[in-house]
Amino acid sequence: MFMFITAIQVKARVPGSIYSDLRREGVLKETLLSGNNDLKYRWVSYDNWTFERIFNVDEKLLSKQYVYLLANGIDTVSEVTVNDRLIGRTDNQFIRYKWDVKHVLKVGQNTVRVSIQSAPLYSMQKSKEYKEKYKYEVYPCAKTDNNECNYDFIRKMAASYSWDWGPAFPTQGIWKSLGVESYDRAVIRDIMVDTKPDPKTPDRWTFAVNAHIETGSQTPLDAIIDITLDGKPLVAKHSQRLTADPLGAVKADFVITIPEDIPITAWYPNGVADNTQQLYSLQVRLSFADSQEVSAQTKRIGFRTIRLVQSTTPGDGLTFYFEVNGQPVFAKGSNWIPANVLQEDLTEAYVRDLLVSARAANMNVLRVWGGGVYESDVFYGLADELGIMIWQDMMYACAPYPGNPEFILSADVEISQQIQRLQHHPSIALWAGNNEIEWLMTGQDEIHRVDYRELFVKHMQTLVTGADTSRPFVTSSPSNGLRDAIENYTVKNPIDFRYGDVHYYDYSTPQWDSSVYPRGKFISEFGQLSYPSLDTWLSALPDSDMTYPASAGVQHRNRLGYPPGVNGSKVIEQLIANYFKLPAPVGIERFADLIYLSQIHQAMAIRSQVELYRRNREVDPQTGFGGTMGALYCRDYLYQ
Repeated sequence: MFMFITAIQVKARVPGSIYSDLRREGVLKETLLSGNNDLKYRWVSYDNWTFERIFNVDEKLLSKQYVYLLANGIDTVSEVTVNDRLIGRTDNQFIRYKWDVKHVLKVGQNTVRVSIQSAPLYSMQKSKEYKEKYKYEVYPCAKTDNNECNYDFIRKMAASYSWDWGPAFPTQGIWKSLGVESYDRAVIRDIMVDTKPDPKTPDRWTFAVNAHIETGSQTPLDAIIDITLDGKPLVAKHSQRLTADPLGAVKADFVITIPEDIPITAWYPNGVADNTQQLYSLQVRLSFADSQEVSAQTKRIGFRTIRLVQSTTPGDGLTFYFEVNGQPVFAKGSNWIPANVLQEDLTEAYVRDLLVSARAANMNVLRVWGGGVYESDVFYGLADELGIMIWQDMMYACAPYPGNPEFILSADVEISQQIQRLQHHPSIALWAGNNEIEWLMTGQDEIHRVDYRELFVKHMQTLVTGADTSRPFVTSSPSNGLRDAIENYTVKNPIDFRYGDVHYYDYSTPQWDSSVYPRGKFISEFGQLSYPSLDTWLSALPDSDMTYPASAGVQHRNRLGYPPGVNGSKVIEQLIANYFKLPAPVGIERFADLIYLSQIHQAMAIRSQVELYRRNREVDPQTGFGGTMGALYCRDYLYQ
């Protein structure tokens, strides 16, 4: 595949993005994270890029009744043509698109072209159009050299526009597979499951299986469905008539009791109860009496139940903790941000190393943070295997989002597809609508709160709870959990320590004093600043930048901006000074000393906080505070 603008044409890889392609082909001469390359290479994100490939089609493929171009992930706003005919448009990185190309393709050579718009320029234009049409601004944004604005107007990884811990590289590209799919009858797209102990015989299990099927046929299909577990038949030669909806979707539902000759070992999180992460291979096979065609999907599943327990406590509070197979779980873990700003640079080995390390550190939960991406199938499969529960944010973070019908429709498709793709994973413990947006609503006017409830309550909550009854949903993180409904999901204080989950950061007080920390029910995000190692710094900056006081290069990599106007490097120094004498202001040796002190300070601060949460089990009957049953830290390094 090739991509090009007027002056540049290079080979491209799929999956991939423009930054990787231009770097690999030598157009970008330096490593992306070196120097100030996030600024120097920003021009890439302001251009429009076209990806093109010539491919061959044979008569056998075109003889099929239904032939589609299937795009599993385009980043982000594009027009797609085949043989110079427009077949579709995309505007959501997190949606799978499918277009009928049977009458566009030809035997022999064909050309597919994906023309992608600049993400920052698109989102800026959409923000302007929205303000002109609806007469209010969704969210003001102060544009600086470090960031791009209006990520809330484009459905792509928000952190690609920069965050306080990372650079702006607003990617474009085909970030997941793109190919032709053809068939005569139907295909199984996803499988969803819901496992429960048999109420009559608790040591046996029943489970619901929902096969999501797609077809181009508007007339009923007589199908044959087989279901096996680890190769042993559960449903054999079941005849079912499939009648699709106008969009070609149909669902086949089964409730199955596991026979006695298939012993089931329950799935548990790391370190809980029997500490077993037994997985089973579930296959659903679709065939037809009048055709040789077969479609099958195989998923690894675990048998477990999960509840989010929210029962009354003294002091007018509610508990907030996970219960797996009837066992209360103290959640120990971390927040997961994108492991690389370029998703194509992540290897399965690297992701495995990170998750194995989390398990080795006795973690049992990772919170997939809402400013990144819905992670890869590899990520969730590893979490299943290692017993790491996933708190899954939907990909909305730290800003109000538009409430217009077009945006809501795209969000509906996104949520429905992601629920269907991920639901079968036993590791996923909870769906959360967004990161910190309800909290943000405390400072917004009613028109923004109406938009918030439209997207996250009326649509998202309805879709998620309707599709998946096997795990809980909360509209936001943090939130007051069940208490949110009393105040119509935009509460005055969404970090009330009596309810729900809490996010907490404090850079203004001595951080080794545990009395400054919240006595909440579940601390789902907290952290402390420090510098990464000197070796990490030297992979991105020259020796001349390794100085104390912090050089411009070092300061450029701390986007904290809190308090306003104060660089995060200065905040680190102030925190260290609460307990240590700062180094003398000279060269690299003293900068190495500063790094060491920042990491000691961070380690002690996190230790003080975690130890408080681990022992803070009792609820104060006067305040309702306490009863902590979860602590998920977010270790804040500056990006390198």
